[in-house]
Amino acid sequence: WRGGGAAGGEDDGANDASVVVVLEAPGGRVTALGDLGAEAQAALRRATSTDAGAWPVDVLGVAHHGSSDQDPGLAALADPRAALVGVGENTYGHPTARALELAGARGAVVACTTATGDVAVSGGPDALVLTARRALRDGATC
Repeated sequence: WRGGGAAGGEDDGANDASVVVVLEAPGGRVTALGDLGAEAQAALRRATSTDAGAWPVDVLGVAHHGSSDQDPGLAALADPRAALVGVGENTYGHPTARALELAGARGAVVACTTATGDVAVSGGPDALVLTARRALRDGATC
């Protein structure tokens, strides 16, 4: 899939030029959305929605550190079993409640690196195992 940057100022579209990674292994499929915003996510959804090999995914790397700029349609199409949010302490409010709600709307386990530290994913088609660097308090993952 090849998307275009947004029209506008010098920095507009920089996030949408980030790399989207799809990893398929015998145990499942992982898709990391980089820093794509909602518009680029929607373009990705439209370009791949009929590709039976693209969706759903087992693990989704939530776009742009869990910003609110998410496409609900792509979140639904992805239908992940686990959603990972790579995020550190920040002043942007990431991850946002909206991003977390979309990521977990269909029952996915959602883990944010601010709470978990690094997360390793193992397992396969029958069961995923998420192993976090830091023990989670009260089952909180974000």
